[in-house]
Amino acid sequence: STCAIEGRSDSSFHCKIQDLTLNQFDISVDVSGQTVNNDQIAFSFDQPKVLSLSSYAGPKSGNYPVLINGINYGVVPPQNLSLAIGNTSCMSSSWVSDSSLACLTPAVLSVQEGKPFVSIESFKLKGSDEF
Repeated sequence: STCAIEGRSDSSFHCKIQDLTLNQFDISVDVSGQTVNNDQIAFSFDQPKVLSLSSYAGPKSGNYPVLINGINYGVVPPQNLSLAIGNTSCMSSSWVSDSSLACLTPAVLSVQEGKPFVSIESFKLKGSDEF
């Protein structure tokens, strides 16, 4: 797959690659017959960002579905997705789309109060968002 160059300077260029699954790719750049591979290339990507939850309250008995709405969740389902709301890990975590993740909440002993935050672990990346 190739990408269109969106910006360049004397020492770098920028292009956007669609449908990239982290840890499952090889990158090489060929300029005038000189090839550079993965270990010589610096790249970055937009981190997932949580924007809202479909619900901010549910039963203490759990088994309650919560959609985690946001951006940059990827265009394909990750192989190892783990979600937590607050300090409580979801019973099951699933990818819905690039802008939605699903969490099935477990039973809790006490009500959690304070600002909600979501932890996302996938593709060997970890991130938390408070909103």
